[in-house]
Amino acid sequence: MNKFWIFNVDQKNWEIIKKHNIIGSKYKIRLEKVNISDIIFVYVIRPLSSIIGKFSVISNCYLDRQIFFYGDFYSYRIDLKPIKLLKTPLNIKNIIHELDFIKNKEKWFTHFFGGRGIRELSKKDFETINNIINKNN
Repeated sequence: MNKFWIFNVDQKNWEIIKKHNIIGSKYKIRLEKVNISDIIFVYVIRPLSSIIGKFSVISNCYLDRQIFFYGDFYSYRIDLKPIKLLKTPLNIKNIIHELDFIKNKEKWFTHFFGGRGIRELSKKDFETINNIINKNN
């Protein structure tokens, strides 16, 4: 059964993801939980605070020490297949009250940094985000 994820990245790493269909992490243990055919939303932190892409996972976690991501090696990687690159980014602030994983609605941003920037979503939260994306893009 597929799992659903949200990964937070900065703007520079978003450009790498878009160009190379790859995402990385320093945290092998977390990235190894992501499986082939899982779905990932990419959330770009400041200044956007928006979901900007939806991808399918097409590889298991692997090690690659080539310097690739800005600011760090992010040696553990997975390959992605784009499903949808949003023309209109989905500002997360507009939907925080609809998402169950955001328990503290006033400090919503803290929920994106737990799990080393990789968070598993419930099916309900996935469907909420997915339905909004499909309506607006």
